[in-house]
Amino acid sequence: LKIGNLEYFPVADESRLLDLAVNIVYEGKIPPDKIPHEAGRLHFQNWTITPWAKLIFTVFRRNLKYMFMHASLIAERVFKGPIKFSSVDLGPTKIKLTLENSEYPIEHFRGFLQEWISYFGLKGEVIVKEQSPSRYEYIIKWE
Repeated sequence: LKIGNLEYFPVADESRLLDLAVNIVYEGKIPPDKIPHEAGRLHFQNWTITPWAKLIFTVFRRNLKYMFMHASLIAERVFKGPIKFSSVDLGPTKIKLTLENSEYPIEHFRGFLQEWISYFGLKGEVIVKEQSPSRYEYIIKWE
């Protein structure tokens, strides 16, 4: 399987590959219901070494809130298709991120976002609520 950094790769296939990778990395020790969360964490770790992520981190510096508030701009350049992000400022260290039309499991992006907070050396939590089968709301808080 050979895929370049700027080539489109279907989300459903990527999600499945990440789930399989979690099973390999953790030698099958992750309970099945926790795999999507761990796959999201692995997804973020892998993304940080891509040229696109390096560019994003250069442009947005290390300002977590600014990055989250511009999630739709970042996502437009990463995803093809109907996936859509929107952000709402809920305070100095809290935002609401809404994800629509995603083929990732709801827990995948909770893991991805939690890992992003950790990457910045911050403590925080991501609370997720399914608004509908195609709309997820993530409340992200950090300190």
